[in-house]
Amino acid sequence: MSATSRSANVSCGDVTLKLTLSVAQLKKPFETAVLLPFLKAYGKRAALPLPLAITDVIAVEVDGTKLGDCSIAASIVLLTSESIPVRVHLRAGAGQPSALGDNPFATGTPFVNQAKSDVERMVDFDGKSEVERLKEKRRAARLAREADAALSDTPAPRAGAAESVSLCSGDVVTVNGLESDAGKAINGRKGTIVHYVAEKGRYAVLLDGQDGRVNIRPSNLQVFSAGTPDAVTEAEGKSKGEREGEGEGEREGEDALLAELTRLEAAVHGLGRGEGEGEGEGEDALLAELTRLEAAVHGLGSGIQSALAELEQIDFDDVEAEEAVDSIGRAAAGLSSETGGLQARMDAIDLSHLAADSQRSVRARRKAVSATLEAEVVTALSSLSSRLALARQAVS
Repeated sequence: MSATSRSANVSCGDVTLKLTLSVAQLKKPFETAVLLPFLKAYGKRAALPLPLAITDVIAVEVDGTKLGDCSIAASIVLLTSESIPVRVHLRAGAGQPSALGDNPFATGTPFVNQAKSDVERMVDFDGKSEVERLKEKRRAARLAREADAALSDTPAPRAGAAESVSLCSGDVVTVNGLESDAGKAINGRKGTIVHYVAEKGRYAVLLDGQDGRVNIRPSNLQVFSAGTPDAVTEAEGKSKGEREGEGEGEREGEDALLAELTRLEAAVHGLGRGEGEGEGEGEDALLAELTRLEAAVHGLGSGIQSALAELEQIDFDDVEAEEAVDSIGRAAAGLSSETGGLQARMDAIDLSHLAADSQRSVRARRKAVSATLEAEVVTALSSLSSRLALARQAVS
Protein backbone atom coordinates (compact mmCIF):
# COMPACT_ATOMS: atom_id res chain seq x y z
CA MET A 1 0.00 0.00 0.00
CA SER A 2 1.38 3.43 -0.92
CA ALA A 3 1.91 6.18 1.63
CA THR A 4 -1.12 8.03 0.34
CA SER A 5 -3.61 5.15 0.28
CA ARG A 6 -5.47 3.76 3.30
CA SER A 7 -7.17 0.48 4.06
CA ALA A 8 -10.00 -0.91 6.17
CA ASN A 9 -10.92 -4.42 7.31
CA VAL A 10 -14.70 -4.40 6.85
CA SER A 11 -16.74 -7.19 8.42
CA CYS A 12 -20.35 -8.24 8.75
CA GLY A 13 -21.19 -11.46 10.54
CA ASP A 14 -18.56 -14.04 9.60
CA VAL A 15 -17.48 -12.24 6.41
CA THR A 16 -14.42 -9.94 6.52
CA LEU A 17 -12.98 -8.16 3.50
CA LYS A 18 -10.00 -5.81 3.21
CA LEU A 19 -10.56 -2.67 1.14
CA THR A 20 -7.67 -0.46 -0.03
CA LEU A 21 -8.64 3.08 -1.00
CA SER A 22 -6.68 5.33 -3.34
CA VAL A 23 -6.34 9.10 -2.92
CA ALA A 24 -9.25 9.66 -5.32
CA GLN A 25 -11.45 7.19 -3.43
CA LEU A 26 -10.61 8.78 -0.07
CA LYS A 27 -12.17 12.02 -1.29
CA LYS A 28 -15.53 10.29 -1.81
CA PRO A 29 -18.17 9.84 0.92
CA PHE A 30 -17.53 6.89 3.23
CA GLU A 31 -20.73 5.17 2.12
CA THR A 32 -19.67 5.39 -1.55
CA ALA A 33 -16.00 4.47 -1.10
CA VAL A 34 -16.38 1.73 1.54
CA LEU A 35 -19.93 0.62 2.27
CA LEU A 36 -21.28 0.13 -1.26
CA PRO A 37 -18.29 -1.96 -2.51
CA PHE A 38 -18.45 -4.05 0.67
CA LEU A 39 -22.21 -4.63 0.42
CA LYS A 40 -21.83 -5.80 -3.19
CA ALA A 41 -19.01 -8.20 -2.29
CA TYR A 42 -20.82 -9.38 0.87
CA GLY A 43 -23.98 -10.16 -1.09
CA LYS A 44 -21.99 -12.44 -3.40
CA ARG A 45 -20.14 -14.16 -0.54
CA ALA A 46 -23.38 -14.75 1.38
CA ALA A 47 -25.23 -15.79 -1.82
CA LEU A 48 -28.07 -13.39 -1.08
CA PRO A 49 -30.93 -13.48 -3.61
CA LEU A 50 -31.40 -9.68 -3.57
CA PRO A 51 -28.76 -6.92 -3.81
CA LEU A 52 -28.01 -4.93 -0.66
CA ALA A 53 -28.40 -1.14 -0.42
CA ILE A 54 -27.32 1.55 2.02
CA THR A 55 -30.84 1.50 3.48
CA ASP A 56 -30.15 -2.07 4.66
CA VAL A 57 -27.38 -0.77 6.98
CA ILE A 58 -28.59 0.11 10.49
CA ALA A 59 -25.23 0.85 12.12
CA VAL A 60 -21.52 1.18 11.35
CA GLU A 61 -18.71 0.94 13.91
CA VAL A 62 -15.25 2.27 13.07
CA ASP A 63 -12.52 1.00 15.39
CA GLY A 64 -15.19 0.26 18.01
CA THR A 65 -16.88 3.68 17.78
CA LYS A 66 -20.29 4.21 16.21
CA LEU A 67 -20.20 6.34 13.04
CA GLY A 68 -23.16 8.72 12.98
CA ASP A 69 -22.74 10.12 9.46
CA CYS A 70 -21.68 7.88 6.58
CA SER A 71 -21.76 10.72 4.07
CA ILE A 72 -18.55 12.40 5.26
CA ALA A 73 -15.33 11.87 3.30
CA ALA A 74 -13.62 8.53 3.75
CA SER A 75 -10.32 10.31 4.48
CA ILE A 76 -11.85 11.81 7.64
CA VAL A 77 -13.12 8.44 8.86
CA LEU A 78 -9.90 6.56 8.04
CA LEU A 79 -7.46 8.94 9.71
CA THR A 80 -4.37 6.72 9.94
CA SER A 81 -2.30 4.73 7.49
CA GLU A 82 -2.88 1.55 9.53
CA SER A 83 -5.69 -0.78 8.51
CA ILE A 84 -8.79 0.21 10.51
CA PRO A 85 -11.49 -2.28 11.58
CA VAL A 86 -15.01 -1.42 10.34
CA ARG A 87 -18.04 -3.44 11.38
CA VAL A 88 -21.33 -3.22 9.46
CA HIS A 89 -24.69 -4.13 11.00
CA LEU A 90 -27.56 -5.00 8.64
CA ARG A 91 -31.29 -4.97 9.31
CA ALA A 92 -33.00 -8.29 9.84
CA GLY A 93 -33.86 -9.99 6.55
CA ALA A 94 -31.61 -7.77 4.42
CA GLY A 95 -31.07 -9.25 0.95
CA GLN A 96 -33.90 -11.73 1.38
CA PRO A 97 -37.38 -11.76 -0.25
CA SER A 98 -40.23 -10.67 1.99
CA ALA A 99 -41.39 -13.60 4.11
CA LEU A 100 -45.01 -12.35 3.85
CA GLY A 101 -45.21 -13.07 0.10
CA ASP A 102 -47.95 -11.66 -2.09
CA ASN A 103 -50.76 -12.50 0.40
CA PRO A 104 -49.75 -11.83 4.01
CA PHE A 105 -53.11 -13.19 5.25
CA ALA A 106 -52.87 -16.56 3.50
CA THR A 107 -53.21 -19.63 5.70
CA GLY A 108 -49.95 -21.02 6.93
CA THR A 109 -47.94 -17.92 5.99
CA PRO A 110 -45.24 -17.36 8.66
CA PHE A 111 -45.28 -13.98 10.42
CA VAL A 112 -42.03 -12.04 10.35
CA ASN A 113 -40.89 -10.71 13.73
CA GLN A 114 -40.86 -6.93 13.32
CA ALA A 115 -39.18 -6.21 16.67
CA LYS A 116 -36.03 -4.15 16.40
CA SER A 117 -32.69 -5.79 17.10
CA ASP A 118 -30.51 -4.70 20.01
CA VAL A 119 -28.26 -2.80 17.61
CA GLU A 120 -31.23 -0.95 16.07
CA ARG A 121 -32.45 0.11 19.52
CA MET A 122 -29.01 1.44 20.44
CA VAL A 123 -28.47 3.49 17.27
CA ASP A 124 -29.29 7.19 17.52
CA PHE A 125 -29.70 8.49 13.98
CA ASP A 126 -29.04 12.18 14.61
CA GLY A 127 -27.28 12.59 11.24
CA LYS A 128 -24.12 13.99 12.83
CA SER A 129 -20.57 12.74 12.49
CA GLU A 130 -18.26 12.16 15.44
CA VAL A 131 -16.22 15.19 14.31
CA GLU A 132 -19.32 17.40 14.38
CA ARG A 133 -20.27 16.12 17.83
CA LEU A 134 -16.79 16.84 19.15
CA LYS A 135 -16.91 20.40 17.79
CA GLU A 136 -20.33 20.94 19.33
CA LYS A 137 -19.05 19.64 22.66
CA ARG A 138 -16.09 22.04 22.58
CA ARG A 139 -18.30 24.95 21.56
CA ALA A 140 -20.79 24.23 24.34
CA ALA A 141 -18.02 23.92 26.91
CA ARG A 142 -16.51 27.24 25.81
CA LEU A 143 -19.85 29.05 25.94
CA ALA A 144 -20.57 27.61 29.38
CA ARG A 145 -17.16 28.72 30.58
CA GLU A 146 -17.69 32.25 29.30
CA ALA A 147 -21.13 32.37 30.89
CA ASP A 148 -19.70 31.29 34.26
CA ALA A 149 -17.02 33.95 33.98
CA ALA A 150 -19.64 36.61 33.27
CA LEU A 151 -21.58 35.64 36.42
CA SER A 152 -18.50 35.40 38.66
CA ASP A 153 -16.47 38.19 40.16
CA THR A 154 -14.49 38.63 36.93
CA PRO A 155 -13.69 42.33 36.44
CA ALA A 156 -16.29 44.06 34.30
CA PRO A 157 -15.24 45.22 30.81
CA ARG A 158 -13.71 48.66 30.63
CA ALA A 159 -15.96 51.60 29.88
CA GLY A 160 -16.80 51.57 26.21
CA ALA A 161 -15.83 47.91 25.77
CA ALA A 162 -17.50 46.63 22.64
CA GLU A 163 -20.23 44.01 22.84
CA SER A 164 -20.96 41.75 19.89
CA VAL A 165 -24.09 43.74 18.99
CA SER A 166 -22.45 47.17 19.09
CA LEU A 167 -19.51 46.68 16.71
CA CYS A 168 -19.78 46.86 12.95
CA SER A 169 -17.48 46.08 10.07
CA GLY A 170 -15.22 49.08 9.50
CA ASP A 171 -15.25 50.37 13.11
CA VAL A 172 -11.84 51.48 14.39
CA VAL A 173 -11.08 49.98 17.81
CA THR A 174 -8.33 49.96 20.42
CA VAL A 175 -7.09 46.68 21.92
CA ASN A 176 -6.81 46.51 25.71
CA GLY A 177 -6.82 44.13 28.65
CA LEU A 178 -5.05 41.15 27.01
CA GLU A 179 -2.95 39.29 29.58
CA SER A 180 -1.00 36.67 27.61
CA ASP A 181 2.54 37.49 26.49
CA ALA A 182 1.42 37.71 22.85
CA GLY A 183 -1.64 39.76 23.82
CA LYS A 184 0.29 42.29 25.91
CA ALA A 185 2.35 43.09 22.83
CA ILE A 186 -0.72 44.47 21.03
CA ASN A 187 -2.46 46.20 23.94
CA GLY A 188 -3.01 49.84 23.00
CA ARG A 189 -2.83 49.12 19.26
CA LYS A 190 -5.55 50.36 16.93
CA GLY A 191 -7.24 48.21 14.32
CA THR A 192 -10.26 47.89 12.02
CA ILE A 193 -13.13 45.45 12.58
CA VAL A 194 -13.38 43.04 9.63
CA HIS A 195 -16.24 40.78 10.73
CA TYR A 196 -17.59 38.79 13.66
CA VAL A 197 -16.42 35.15 14.00
CA ALA A 198 -19.52 33.58 15.56
CA GLU A 199 -18.06 30.13 16.24
CA LYS A 200 -15.23 31.67 18.27
CA GLY A 201 -17.16 34.50 19.89
CA ARG A 202 -14.53 36.98 18.71
CA TYR A 203 -14.04 39.76 16.17
CA ALA A 204 -11.52 39.48 13.35
CA VAL A 205 -9.42 42.65 13.63
CA LEU A 206 -6.94 44.04 11.09
CA LEU A 207 -4.30 45.78 13.23
CA ASP A 208 -2.66 48.94 11.91
CA GLY A 209 0.84 48.34 10.61
CA GLN A 210 0.48 44.55 10.64
CA ASP A 211 -0.30 41.93 8.00
CA GLY A 212 -2.98 39.37 8.72
CA ARG A 213 -5.91 39.40 11.14
CA VAL A 214 -6.23 38.50 14.81
CA ASN A 215 -9.36 37.26 16.61
CA ILE A 216 -10.10 39.24 19.80
CA ARG A 217 -12.90 39.01 22.40
CA PRO A 218 -15.41 41.91 22.42
CA SER A 219 -14.49 42.70 26.04
CA ASN A 220 -10.94 43.47 24.92
CA LEU A 221 -11.97 45.98 22.24
CA GLN A 222 -12.85 49.63 22.80
CA VAL A 223 -14.45 51.75 20.08
CA PHE A 224 -12.14 54.49 18.88
CA SER A 225 -14.28 55.72 16.01
CA ALA A 226 -17.24 54.43 14.03
CA GLY A 227 -16.58 53.40 10.47
CA THR A 228 -18.10 51.80 7.38
CA PRO A 229 -17.43 48.53 5.54
CA ASP A 230 -15.43 50.59 3.02
CA ALA A 231 -12.89 51.21 5.79
CA VAL A 232 -12.05 47.50 5.79
CA THR A 233 -11.31 47.57 2.06
CA GLU A 234 -9.16 50.66 2.48
CA ALA A 235 -7.26 49.13 5.39
CA GLU A 236 -6.65 45.85 3.55
CA GLY A 237 -5.76 47.69 0.34
CA LYS A 238 -2.83 49.54 1.85
CA SER A 239 0.54 48.20 0.85
CA LYS A 240 2.63 46.37 3.35
CA GLY A 241 5.16 49.18 3.19
CA GLU A 242 2.53 51.80 4.06
CA ARG A 243 1.33 49.82 7.07
CA GLU A 244 4.87 49.35 8.26
CA GLY A 245 5.51 53.09 7.88
CA GLU A 246 2.40 54.00 9.89
CA GLY A 247 3.16 51.40 12.53
CA GLU A 248 6.67 52.70 13.14
CA GLY A 249 5.34 55.91 14.70
CA GLU A 250 2.88 54.07 16.96
CA ARG A 251 5.05 51.28 18.29
CA GLU A 252 6.17 51.65 21.89
CA GLY A 253 8.92 49.74 23.65
CA GLU A 254 10.90 48.71 20.54
CA ASP A 255 12.48 45.34 21.10
CA ALA A 256 15.88 45.54 22.77
CA LEU A 257 17.39 43.21 20.19
CA LEU A 258 16.48 45.50 17.29
CA ALA A 259 17.95 48.43 19.19
CA GLU A 260 21.20 46.54 19.56
CA LEU A 261 21.21 45.69 15.88
CA THR A 262 20.58 49.32 14.92
CA ARG A 263 23.52 50.44 17.03
CA LEU A 264 25.65 47.79 15.36
CA GLU A 265 24.74 49.07 11.91
CA ALA A 266 25.57 52.63 12.90
CA ALA A 267 28.85 51.52 14.43
CA VAL A 268 29.81 49.55 11.34
CA HIS A 269 29.23 52.44 8.97
CA GLY A 270 30.84 54.98 11.28
CA LEU A 271 34.03 53.15 12.11
CA GLY A 272 37.16 54.20 10.25
CA ARG A 273 35.44 56.98 8.27
CA GLY A 274 37.21 60.09 9.55
CA GLU A 275 35.82 59.90 13.09
CA GLY A 276 39.26 59.68 14.63
CA GLU A 277 39.06 56.01 15.60
CA GLY A 278 42.06 53.85 14.75
CA GLU A 279 41.95 50.46 13.11
CA GLY A 280 42.49 48.68 16.42
CA GLU A 281 39.55 50.48 17.99
CA GLY A 282 37.36 49.65 14.98
CA GLU A 283 38.18 45.97 15.30
CA ASP A 284 37.48 45.99 19.05
CA ALA A 285 34.13 47.72 18.55
CA LEU A 286 32.99 45.23 15.94
CA LEU A 287 34.08 42.25 18.03
CA ALA A 288 32.19 43.67 21.01
CA GLU A 289 29.06 44.11 18.94
CA LEU A 290 29.36 40.55 17.60
CA THR A 291 29.59 39.34 21.19
CA ARG A 292 26.34 41.12 21.98
CA LEU A 293 24.78 39.67 18.85
CA GLU A 294 25.83 36.19 19.93
CA ALA A 295 24.07 36.76 23.27
CA ALA A 296 20.98 37.81 21.31
CA VAL A 297 21.23 34.57 19.29
CA HIS A 298 21.25 32.54 22.51
CA GLY A 299 18.21 34.51 23.66
CA LEU A 300 16.34 33.66 20.46
CA GLY A 301 17.24 29.99 20.87
CA SER A 302 15.85 30.00 24.41
CA GLY A 303 12.66 31.67 23.18
CA ILE A 304 12.14 28.99 20.53
CA GLN A 305 12.73 26.19 23.04
CA SER A 306 10.17 27.77 25.37
CA ALA A 307 7.65 27.90 22.52
CA LEU A 308 8.30 24.22 21.74
CA ALA A 309 7.80 23.33 25.41
CA GLU A 310 4.50 25.26 25.55
CA LEU A 311 3.32 23.48 22.40
CA GLU A 312 4.03 20.08 23.96
CA GLN A 313 1.94 20.98 27.03
CA ILE A 314 -1.23 21.89 25.10
CA ASP A 315 -4.23 19.66 25.80
CA PHE A 316 -5.95 19.47 22.43
CA ASP A 317 -9.23 18.45 24.07
CA ASP A 318 -9.32 21.75 25.97
CA VAL A 319 -11.66 24.43 24.66
CA GLU A 320 -8.82 26.99 24.71
CA ALA A 321 -6.44 24.79 22.70
CA GLU A 322 -6.99 26.69 19.45
CA GLU A 323 -6.26 30.04 21.10
CA ALA A 324 -3.08 28.64 22.69
CA VAL A 325 -1.84 27.37 19.31
CA ASP A 326 -2.59 30.73 17.69
CA SER A 327 -0.66 32.52 20.45
CA ILE A 328 2.40 30.32 19.95
CA GLY A 329 2.09 30.83 16.19
CA ARG A 330 2.24 34.61 16.59
CA ALA A 331 5.26 34.30 18.89
CA ALA A 332 6.96 32.03 16.34
CA ALA A 333 6.37 34.61 13.59
CA GLY A 334 8.04 37.26 15.74
CA LEU A 335 11.01 35.00 16.47
CA SER A 336 11.39 34.26 12.76
CA SER A 337 11.36 37.97 11.92
CA GLU A 338 14.01 38.71 14.55
CA THR A 339 16.15 35.87 13.22
CA GLY A 340 16.05 37.28 9.69
CA GLY A 341 16.93 40.76 10.92
CA LEU A 342 19.81 39.41 12.95
CA GLN A 343 21.31 37.55 9.99
CA ALA A 344 20.83 40.51 7.65
CA ARG A 345 22.71 42.85 9.93
CA MET A 346 25.58 40.44 10.41
CA ASP A 347 25.84 40.12 6.64
CA ALA A 348 25.89 43.92 6.34
CA ILE A 349 29.03 44.36 8.48
CA ASP A 350 31.61 46.32 6.46
CA LEU A 351 35.22 45.18 6.93
CA SER A 352 36.74 47.25 4.12
CA HIS A 353 38.23 49.91 6.45
CA LEU A 354 40.10 47.32 8.56
CA ALA A 355 43.62 46.04 8.02
CA ALA A 356 44.00 42.52 6.65
CA ASP A 357 44.71 40.93 10.06
CA SER A 358 41.74 42.71 11.64
CA GLN A 359 39.49 41.66 8.76
CA ARG A 360 40.43 38.01 9.29
CA SER A 361 39.74 38.30 13.02
CA VAL A 362 36.31 39.93 12.65
CA ARG A 363 35.34 37.67 9.75
CA ALA A 364 36.16 34.55 11.78
CA ARG A 365 34.12 35.86 14.72
CA ARG A 366 31.15 36.68 12.48
CA LYS A 367 31.34 33.20 10.93
CA ALA A 368 31.25 31.64 14.41
CA VAL A 369 28.18 33.70 15.40
CA SER A 370 26.45 32.76 12.13
CA ALA A 371 27.16 29.08 12.82
CA THR A 372 25.61 29.45 16.28
CA LEU A 373 22.59 31.13 14.72
CA GLU A 374 22.17 28.21 12.30
CA ALA A 375 22.63 25.54 14.97
CA GLU A 376 20.55 27.03 17.81
CA VAL A 377 17.93 29.08 16.00
CA VAL A 378 17.32 28.23 12.34
CA THR A 379 17.08 24.46 12.92
CA ALA A 380 14.86 24.92 15.97
CA LEU A 381 12.59 27.32 14.06
CA SER A 382 12.10 24.68 11.36
CA SER A 383 11.09 22.14 14.00
CA LEU A 384 8.71 24.64 15.62
CA SER A 385 7.10 25.39 12.26
CA SER A 386 6.49 21.68 11.55
CA ARG A 387 4.97 21.04 14.98
CA LEU A 388 2.78 24.12 14.71
CA ALA A 389 1.39 22.83 11.41
CA LEU A 390 0.43 19.54 13.08
CA ALA A 391 -1.07 21.37 16.07
CA ARG A 392 -3.21 23.58 13.81
CA GLN A 393 -4.56 20.45 12.10
CA ALA A 394 -5.40 18.95 15.50
CA VAL A 395 -7.51 21.95 16.59
CA SER A 396 -9.12 22.78 13.24
